[in-house]
Amino acid sequence: MRRRLTRAQAGLAPAGLAALGLLLAAAPAHASAATANPRTDFTAYTRPGGRVAVGPLKLELGVFDEVLIGTYVPPWFAFPALGVPLPNVYVKARSWWEGPLTLAVRGSTMYVAGEAVEQLASGDASGSMTTLSAEADLSLLVHRALTVSFGAEYTHVRGNGNETANDATSIEGAAAADNLMGRLFAEWRLSRVFSLTLLARALILQTPVTADTSYASADVSVDAELTADTEESLRGFSIVPGVAFEWENWDLSLGVGYGALPLPIIGATTARALPVVDFALAYRFDLYN
Repeated sequence: MRRRLTRAQAGLAPAGLAALGLLLAAAPAHASAATANPRTDFTAYTRPGGRVAVGPLKLELGVFDEVLIGTYVPPWFAFPALGVPLPNVYVKARSWWEGPLTLAVRGSTMYVAGEAVEQLASGDASGSMTTLSAEADLSLLVHRALTVSFGAEYTHVRGNGNETANDATSIEGAAAADNLMGRLFAEWRLSRVFSLTLLARALILQTPVTADTSYASADVSVDAELTADTEESLRGFSIVPGVAFEWENWDLSLGVGYGALPLPIIGATTARALPVVDFALAYRFDLYN
């Protein structure tokens, strides 16, 4: 038996189909609305291929849409104080699929040459230090205006050094430490230009600093393994509310909070709570398409 639709029911079906079509058409735009010029630190996002961001703190290039390469600027200008620049680089790769969920991994390294170690220590000391960092990030576009990101960063710091005294005594050794930090970053976009942000970081794990040393003189030679416990810094936690601005070619973000101060690149935090400032400024332009 064929059922006849009323006029109201007949009009409802096309209206429902139209509404469903609008939702499906809006879904991709919803998923990518917050990622046209996204913030790349504390998130899983990268810059579009060919886009360069230049700022006083870092320089970034989107090699292509899913891969970014960058460097922190201040260490390169450390030579007035340390005698040499501190070369550093990081590479970030994100997931290739479209949608509200984005995943990324990042690796970075910095090298501190012997001349810098000599300036930081005594004139008779020499050595080097290397930091290696691995990071994983997850960003979720919860709503067109709200993005939430979770991240974890593991850092390994290793230093090698030696010192020769005037009495023909030499001290050599290597020290290492590992840090694991977790963070939460949320951005609530109130307009195309203005956003509110919240950054929270916690030091999850910090291994004791271990050192393998050897001491030698004309009369005696000693090999030792030393450990310095750093339990106090395990309390490291900071929370930083802030604001962000995105103009046609400029990005500016500023936040002020309180907690354990993260040490850039090294991955550790201060043992005492201090005021924490989050600042980023960059000029964007397209080097190629």
